[in-house]
Amino acid sequence: MEPRTLLIVDDEVMLLTTLQTFFEGRGFRVWAVTSGEAALPIVAQHRPALVLLDMCLGAGRLHGFDVLRHIKTQSPDSLVLMWSGSADADTKAEAVRLGADRFFDKPVNLSELLRTLQTVNGRSEP
Repeated sequence: MEPRTLLIVDDEVMLLTTLQTFFEGRGFRVWAVTSGEAALPIVAQHRPALVLLDMCLGAGRLHGFDVLRHIKTQSPDSLVLMWSGSADADTKAEAVRLGADRFFDKPVNLSELLRTLQTVNGRSEP
């Protein structure tokens, strides 16, 4: 597992593009996908050090919790930060119980997200 590898899973393309650009500009190798189905083979093959995961990935698609379970099975050392625009306290607690390292509300603040990544990953920005 390379320490500065990051998988971003979110069905909002503009947010996905913004996050990809932001983190690539800070030295991360980034995979950005719009569905849990697209994330699963990346997790299996690359075992990213960090995963940013939306809870709700669109109707008819894998739910973020399903993707989280898969990540924790395939790559248990990956740090997973989840987010949603519509999660209540019980849902956030369930995410942490399933293995998420943190849970954010949307809209995501990029500076706060970077600080959290640095904290949970134990390193400072390059």
